[in-house]
Amino acid sequence: MKRPLVIFYTIILYAIVQLIWWGSLLIEAKPQKITMIMGEGSVFAVIFAVGAYYLHQSLNKEIKLQEQKRNFLLSVTHELKSPLASIKILLQTIQKRDLPKAQVVDFIEKSLTDIERLDDMVENMLLASKIDNSSYTFPKASFSLSNLVDNIVNRLQISKCDCNQQIIEVEIEPKIEITGDKFALTSVVTNLIENAVKYSKPCEALNVKLFKKEGKIHLQ
Repeated sequence: MKRPLVIFYTIILYAIVQLIWWGSLLIEAKPQKITMIMGEGSVFAVIFAVGAYYLHQSLNKEIKLQEQKRNFLLSVTHELKSPLASIKILLQTIQKRDLPKAQVVDFIEKSLTDIERLDDMVENMLLASKIDNSSYTFPKASFSLSNLVDNIVNRLQISKCDCNQQIIEVEIEPKIEITGDKFALTSVVTNLIENAVKYSKPCEALNVKLFKKEGKIHLQ
């Protein structure tokens, strides 16, 4: 059990014991007013119980929030280390070895892809922080969702599979316009596709479809 909850329950138990003790003393001192004492004691007990319940809920919520933040930081740290380690290895290889120009270009492209992944993660963290602080207003503007999805797929796409990656196959209906927060939607679509890539089997084709049907936009 969490330490704050232990302290909370200890205080509640102490308050209940004190309430019973003082009630018994009052009844012994003024037995003729037992009805009034019991009535007032009951009202106080109800108010105390309601307050304790809401305080308990608030403590639980705060503890869960802190756990979520801690897990989020651990997850972000892990996600940041992976592309950083990849970039470091690629650049060190270029620095220490005399590689063919084609391989150098390939390593640089992979490094740029990892840098874009880092940029996406930083943007996601900033967005999450703004939403958490209620400082993000979700500005709305009209833009091409088709172009947005196509750009994201092209950035995450690979030219060939080395059995550790997934080739993304796309079917994007052109000229699909939408009104919304482009920045937030970019983060959402990027996360969806990246998670699909991450949890797919190696060299398994990943299908991304964007189309409009019966007036509704579908992204699969």
